[in-house]
Amino acid sequence: MTTPADKFIKYSAFWSSNCLYGKCRLKGFCLDVAIVGKSGFCREMLDSAAVMNIFDRDQNISYHIFATDGPIDSDSVRLFPEGLSPELTAPGDRCAVHNEPLKGSEALSSADFVAAEDKKTASAILKSLPEANVSSPDGFAGERRLTSLAKKLNFRYAKLYGKARLSPLSINREWNKLDEFTKLSNLSAAAYNDQRLAMLSEMGISKDVVSDFELERLAELEHMRWVRFHLINGWRPGVPENGKRKDPTKRIHSDLLPYSELSEESREKDAQSVRLMLSI
Repeated sequence: MTTPADKFIKYSAFWSSNCLYGKCRLKGFCLDVAIVGKSGFCREMLDSAAVMNIFDRDQNISYHIFATDGPIDSDSVRLFPEGLSPELTAPGDRCAVHNEPLKGSEALSSADFVAAEDKKTASAILKSLPEANVSSPDGFAGERRLTSLAKKLNFRYAKLYGKARLSPLSINREWNKLDEFTKLSNLSAAAYNDQRLAMLSEMGISKDVVSDFELERLAELEHMRWVRFHLINGWRPGVPENGKRKDPTKRIHSDLLPYSELSEESREKDAQSVRLMLSI
């Protein structure tokens, strides 16, 4: 049985394989992306897009939702929960629901990229819009590579922050110690690293020679990804009563803040995460 976590991984791999950074950069970090499919698919694909398509602090990506199984309430499809600080969620990105027919839709015809639920939907779109840039996760299989990368990432963290000496044979053992949320968090980080590498390549920068300026920029984007991932999974800003950074039971974390409000220690953790992922 396919779980929501399985779909999140699959859709994250889809976005990393269809990296929109180059197109987004050429358009001044303003982009229109259409998501077409059943309402459940649209919600799940939007969640993964919000976490994966992070290219610039001031980007403006508009997601246009077209549900093929009937009209949906715009309040039921949101990028992020209500009541959160705009500075926390990066206010430039937005979501709009379109209940009009696909044929003749200006929002669909003007989209820079279209994510279709399956090949049949993609073919129908291309029939009416031959020039559309359409792709579908239908039959997509990039999850195995992501899982391998995520295990390596977790192993590096375990070696960096753990007390025990680890051998390469410990990779699966350390992975199996994780709860499902932490595994998913590592998978999300691994998927986004593909976006990061694509960004560096587009800018002509080697991952082995990243300046302090670029590292700071990448650290801020990584923090945005981390924040969005936690918000989508039900976490909220807050300081645990025990004074620790996080409370997994209540799903609150003291670092769910805009990057500009982080302590130097927390910023360095983001930078360390980027260094670690670039080294894999």
